[in-house]
Amino acid sequence: MTTVPFQGKYGISYYTAVIPDPSDTCLTNCGACCTPQAPCVETSAANCAALGGTYHFGKHCGEPEIECSPVNIGACCSGYPAYTCSEETEEACLSVGGIWMGAGIPCDADPCPPQPTGACCFIDEERIDGLTPSACINAGGTFQGANTTCAQSECNPELGACCYYNGFCELDNQASCQANQGQWAGPNTSCSQQTCPTGACCLPSGTCLITSSLYCVAQLFGYYQGDGTVCEGQNCLGCCCLNGETLGTMSLSDCYELGGAWYGPNATCVINPNDTGQTVDCSTIESGEGGDGGGGGLGGSGDFL
Repeated sequence: MTTVPFQGKYGISYYTAVIPDPSDTCLTNCGACCTPQAPCVETSAANCAALGGTYHFGKHCGEPEIECSPVNIGACCSGYPAYTCSEETEEACLSVGGIWMGAGIPCDADPCPPQPTGACCFIDEERIDGLTPSACINAGGTFQGANTTCAQSECNPELGACCYYNGFCELDNQASCQANQGQWAGPNTSCSQQTCPTGACCLPSGTCLITSSLYCVAQLFGYYQGDGTVCEGQNCLGCCCLNGETLGTMSLSDCYELGGAWYGPNATCVINPNDTGQTVDCSTIESGEGGDGGGGGLGGSGDFL
């Protein structure tokens, strides 16, 4: 705020005015900024870019043409078993094989599954029980698998082909392979002898990811559609029922939030007698019968429910 002299009819008078500070770019070059979380703020173009927002020069929040739509960003857990958390869109999370925990869930909430503990073997064949994979690797050891003990573990195990969730194959020991959600082919096997099948995995969010059957079911809580299947053409939605009423065709996650029982994937609710394909008639299902979601929680067996 600055007091400015003004030459009036009856001499000099004074009034208070707001003079832009040239060092404040927002006062001299300000606009509406739609941030990823949807709120609109008025700031400079540089600050808007730093916030990851969309800048509208010369516009103000609240003007009819400024409608900020939220970008569905949430916690993404990647890098099993030593999960790291980053806040991503669902598409970006799934593209790196991560587990998307849902829109609006922050990493500050520590949403990722805890690391398992197990036996850790060292080069000198020393063994330590109860270490997480990260702690074992940081100490220079080899993690022997979730819930293993030193009494169960051999510190010089045989190697064999291990098929990982993304279809890649590497030589590994059985405990390490299984700890990383791989499928071990046995001792002295080679990757040249193996095919590592993958297929379409329907996730609770209703999206699809190509992965192995074990990783789909055990780690992503998804529904595996079979070796060699592709996501194109998959219907990862199902019918959501509540007390005999039809809530609609939706994802398992959405049905769970509504407290319903989910029947899917690859299913729709019966709307009229002429519906074709795999359908579910909620009116014929008694309360608490079958389904997934609601009291049953999120889960996946790979089978149609």
